[in-house]
Amino acid sequence: MKKITFLVIVLLTLSMTSCKDTGYAPYFQGPLELSVDVNDDSFSLLDIMSAKDTEDGDIELTLDNIDSSDFDVSKVDTYTITYTVKDSDDNISTTTLTVSVKDNISPEITLNGDVFMYVVENGDFIDPLVTCIDN
Repeated sequence: MKKITFLVIVLLTLSMTSCKDTGYAPYFQGPLELSVDVNDDSFSLLDIMSAKDTEDGDIELTLDNIDSSDFDVSKVDTYTITYTVKDSDDNISTTTLTVSVKDNISPEITLNGDVFMYVVENGDFIDPLVTCIDN
């Protein structure tokens, strides 16, 4: 009987030590969608999202954690950005962020030449045109 009890205790001990508690997967803090102005040089994908883990604490995000291959802040469009992190227990978490790049700046139109122009009948006229600047 002692041998069976000892064997059961050894087996339970082995099974308990081989089952490592990997805890919970990391989680993200940040928006799921946002808008940004076109050509906003201060916008950074690293500043928008943060990752945390109950065991590891803060997980540093780098550009390697972000799939933003088609993102271009100089082009008006809607982009899907994917963030992926892994904690020390190899638990992986992924989230997506939808970024809408919008043009909220009106174009500037400037009339070249004088406000009033006089044209001689049957005379030559050269139109000074306009200048239009748009981002």
